[in-house]
Amino acid sequence: MTGYERGAILLMEFPFPSQETTKRRPALLLAEVDALDVVVAQVTSRAPRGRFDIPLTAGKAGGLLLPSCVRVDKIATLPKADERRVLGAVSRHEWKTVRAALRALFDLSS
Repeated sequence: MTGYERGAILLMEFPFPSQETTKRRPALLLAEVDALDVVVAQVTSRAPRGRFDIPLTAGKAGGLLLPSCVRVDKIATLPKADERRVLGAVSRHEWKTVRAALRALFDLSS
C-alpha cells in the first residue's frame, strides 16, 4: 500500500489479542506513519454507542455494504502489508466529523 489519502476505507487484517489469528475488517485510514505502517480506526456495522462513534453512509463511494460507523477511540497501528484492498473513502463531511472527534478525544483545542 502506498499513497492512499487519509479518509480511505481499507480492508485490513486485524490481529486478535492472541496474535495467532486475524480477521478481515474495514478500517479508516487516519495516517501513513512510514513506509511500513498505517494508523487506522475500526469501522463496524454496529450502531453508534457513544460520542466517538461517527456514522458513515453505506454505498459505492465508501465501499461499505451496510450503514456503519467509525470508532475513533479504537485506533491501531498496523503493517501496510496487512491491507487487502481499498474499499472506498469517506465523504468530505464525514472526514471533517472524524477529525473533530479525534480532536475531542485527544483534547486538542485547535
